[in-house]
This record gives sequence, C-alpha cells and structure tokens, in this order.
Amino acid sequence: MAIKPDGVTRKRWDKASRRLLQGIYSSLLADGYVDPVGKTDEELHRELAKAAVQLVNQPVIPRISDHRQTLLRQARAFAKTGEEEMAILLYGTWFEHWINALLSKRTRHVGLTETETRLVMRGMQLEAKYRCVPTLLRMPRLSLKHVKHVMDITRVRNEFAHYKFRARNIDDGDKETKQLQVVMGRAEAAVDYFTRYERRNVFKGSKRRVKRLVE
Repeated sequence: MAIKPDGVTRKRWDKASRRLLQGIYSSLLADGYVDPVGKTDEELHRELAKAAVQLVNQPVIPRISDHRQTLLRQARAFAKTGEEEMAILLYGTWFEHWINALLSKRTRHVGLTETETRLVMRGMQLEAKYRCVPTLLRMPRLSLKHVKHVMDITRVRNEFAHYKFRARNIDDGDKETKQLQVVMGRAEAAVDYFTRYERRNVFKGSKRRVKRLVE
C-alpha cells in the first residue's frame, strides 16, 4: 500500500485511492481488456485486479486524456448563464471527443493499428464517423435522430467558431435565442443517449459494479 503523505488526512487519502482504482478498472473495461459479462462480482474483481497489476508493472503506462466531463460541465454552466453560443461550442466539441474516444478504445479489437486509428480520426468527416464507426467496431448503429442533432449542433458551432454568422435583424433576438435553446435541448438529449450507449455497449453495464467493488 502506498504511504500516506504528511498533510493529507487518512479519509481523503483513502477516497483518492479508491477513485484512482475506479479509474483504472473503468479504463480496463472500456478498452476491453476485461469482459464483465457472465462474471460474478468476485470473479470480475479478481480479473480486474490481475489486469491492473499487469498494467502498472509495464515500463510505460499508456495514458489518454479524456476531457469530456470538463467540456460537459462547462457547456452546462454557460447554458445556465444564457451564453448559448459558448455552450454550443463546447457541446459540439464534446461530440467530437465522444466518437474519437470510442475509436481510441475499441479499434484494436478489429485489427486497426494506432496509425490506422489516427487516420480514421483525422481523415473521416464527423457524420461519417457517427454513421460508420460503430459498425466498423462491430457495435450497434447509433440513432439517426441523435446523429442528425449532432450535425445540427456542429453546424451552429462552426458558424460561431469561424465567425460565419449571417447578418441578423436585431428585432429577432428573442427568436434566435429560443432557436439556440432548442439546439441546446437537443444537445442534452444526445449527450444522454450517447452516455447510455457507452454504458451499455462499452462498459456493458459494469460502471456501477466497479464503484461497488472498490468501496
């Protein structure tokens, strides 16, 4: 067990240790190193612990930064303060990160190399990714309704990001604000759908189990 540093309470140290272990276990499940299907909690915990030990004993531990929670938190904060364009900018970025995260975690299971995965990430248009990547990864297709919402949000995001807004009548301000609020509502619905898709098809319903295992 790691030695608790001075100045940190035992309670905070134990909480941080549990969260770190949860993160490692969740990463192992997301990347497909451990399949939770058909395993008891004891079997799953044993297999996760073994894989975690193998992971941390590697000379170099692979690390991929995932900024989705930060992007979503900031998007919602801007939405609450009425800064719709900034919120949509961050929602649109979240959708790009979501599909790229799916690619980075699962492509090795279909035989793609890291170089090939990067080519797909950089060379494939966003709509093509959302329409084709799940099938490429042998996963269920995504809802076309939510894919359309992603593309609508991306279009508005790009108009704002690249300063391509058309000239508008200042008397239409309320109407435009309402339209942006509709777009944000669709963004939230899409976030909810893709989050549930990931829990069901990537983590296979095991995220709550992981939390329970390390409590």
